[in-house]
Amino acid sequence: MAPEKHALLLGVRDSPLIRKHPEPEIRNNYRILRCCDTDVDSMRDLLVERFGFSVDRTRTLKTREATQSAILEAAEDLIERVSDDDVVVIYYCGHGSRMRDPAEPTGMLETIVPYDTSRGPQENRDIPDLEIARWVQELNDKTPDVTLILDCCHSESVGRDGFGEAIMEAPADPRPVAELFANGRIPRLFGGTRSLKARPRLRSGWLASRHAVTIAACQIFEHSWELKLENGEGYNFHGALSYHLSRALSGLNPDATWRDVLEQVVPRVTADRPAQHPVFEGDIDQLVFGNSPWQRRGRAVVSRSSSSPLRQAPARPAPYLPLIAVDSDGVELWGGAAQDVSPGSLWTIRPHGTRRRKEGRELALVRIDRVRGTTAHGRIEEATGCLEAGQRAFLIEDQPTAPGLKVAIEAPEDRRRQVADEVSRSPLLTLAREPHSANVMVYRLAPRKTATAGDPCAYLGSLWEPSWALLGEDGLLQARLRRDDEKAIAGVIEDLVKLARFRGIRRLANPDPESRLCGRVELRILDQSGEPAEVDAGFGHVVVEAGDVIDFEIESRHDEPLWISLVELDGDHGITVLLPRFGHPTFRRGGHQLEPGDVLRVGRDYYRAAAGLEQVLPEGFPWPATEGEAQDVAISYLKLLVTTVPADFEFLEQEATRTSSPHPLGNLARLYHSNAGRRTVILPAEDVARDEDWTAIDRELGVRPRTAG
Repeated sequence: MAPEKHALLLGVRDSPLIRKHPEPEIRNNYRILRCCDTDVDSMRDLLVERFGFSVDRTRTLKTREATQSAILEAAEDLIERVSDDDVVVIYYCGHGSRMRDPAEPTGMLETIVPYDTSRGPQENRDIPDLEIARWVQELNDKTPDVTLILDCCHSESVGRDGFGEAIMEAPADPRPVAELFANGRIPRLFGGTRSLKARPRLRSGWLASRHAVTIAACQIFEHSWELKLENGEGYNFHGALSYHLSRALSGLNPDATWRDVLEQVVPRVTADRPAQHPVFEGDIDQLVFGNSPWQRRGRAVVSRSSSSPLRQAPARPAPYLPLIAVDSDGVELWGGAAQDVSPGSLWTIRPHGTRRRKEGRELALVRIDRVRGTTAHGRIEEATGCLEAGQRAFLIEDQPTAPGLKVAIEAPEDRRRQVADEVSRSPLLTLAREPHSANVMVYRLAPRKTATAGDPCAYLGSLWEPSWALLGEDGLLQARLRRDDEKAIAGVIEDLVKLARFRGIRRLANPDPESRLCGRVELRILDQSGEPAEVDAGFGHVVVEAGDVIDFEIESRHDEPLWISLVELDGDHGITVLLPRFGHPTFRRGGHQLEPGDVLRVGRDYYRAAAGLEQVLPEGFPWPATEGEAQDVAISYLKLLVTTVPADFEFLEQEATRTSSPHPLGNLARLYHSNAGRRTVILPAEDVARDEDWTAIDRELGVRPRTAG
């Protein structure tokens, strides 16, 4: 009998007893999350539609349904139903918190926050990590294939600025054990779990599980965040981890492992929220959810070994969105922001059962005008056939997000006007209509001896001179403070433009689901011995010490020549093209050429550094960080741009010019670099020459100060 697949999906956006708590300190440090219900629906649809989980074995509890007793009952039912070697997923999206540990009264337990919990003097009904670890332990007694996904945070709160988006944390409950359990009776949740206390904890603070793959939204000293995404008529909200995890899972290769997912998700999350690093722990080299949907259909899986460099990517149906309904205004598609559907994108509607976008008769062309969490609405631009539910929509033209930054300004009127005038002159910057719609808040801070809750950038404490501060959507500084002098405004604009370019280039990705380059090129970070460097599970990427020597290895498994450019984006928002390098003896515009099967070591083969490239800390490190979140690792982002014809990216290191590129990736990069107006990116159709194909591969690298001795 084939293994069954089971899922328990929990989403809790509100705990009203905390939100309405009589203590202002508790009440004011709590925010309703707008992402949870949508993210649970997205995860359920993904598991059912893409990974073969049955609706009958996929249980969801959302907000009012997700009381402590309901969650515990659902977990026990799950444990009872699972059989040997079944596949199990437990997913939670909501607030995380902390409470006193009855076994170690001076210690704290990590918790998830159900709908009916509260804080002192009311009853705390949080579910501690000891209980969750017990679930996983009992499931592991039956099957090794357990995945635990926790999109929440529970680090200690610090004074956040009001501009920042919601964090997925509820106030901790520091009451002593005697007060926390005033009736003298420790709840059943804490019984029979003492053996778990000796287990190691992840960098997120959660207990490590025996065999389960655990995916946590952030490290213990960080927060997890909501994302706010424009949808054509307002905003959609998603947990940063849930959103990027769903996107990664939607387009996996058949033989993908959790390591492959990690390499996609961590850079994408930190591109949106630089202070958040998801944690992947456990056997991350096992296949995602046991196996892939294409494997279940009997497709062969080719070994991932690099000894077969010309391995062909397994054939698979192109991603599509089912048509849900037809109305007087257009059509409704089953897929939204979680599937990366963008307002303005163009889709072709094809008959039931169609597997690729050029197969069968085209029934209609649909332009997306509204995007929700898991659905999208489109206007019919052309119709040549009868439309009905169940037909399939394939992407043929994507609309990239408008480049640049939306900026809000809070300053005395004369200084505000000066900054606003300079913002309006920059093609990369836009004044936000309302502060909540901005990507960056620019504050002019007055001198102060102390800071109180509610002050802008309160966590910075005392200030001895007027200063300018740039805050991102996570409420954290995006650049160093600037003293307010005659050069200050020019410096602020320079920082904003630099940030806009950096963010745009970081997010470059090919939206074409049928790109032939998918999975054909590898970018690896090698240690001094020449072996793949070990990923720090806490950060989700490689971390080395200053002075260490590493190398970057690029391997082509494509069947045609490729042109590559390797770009480094550093922690201070600088952009450097590492390969090809102007002035190098082999330099030529258009990229470094790789033949089929080539393996290039950037340090050893290109720069002729036998041992590799020495890593150093950037000038001025450490970067600004909020109190309690000292940054001890400088993170740079590596982006490998791969094309099938030459494409020049030298301009990325310079001020943008007016010249155009013959390649769509070059034009898109220049668009984000110079904001030359909102444009549409046309995806290469199957009957167009392949010389327009491209892909972008992302890796992160951390460098920390060298340990003394």
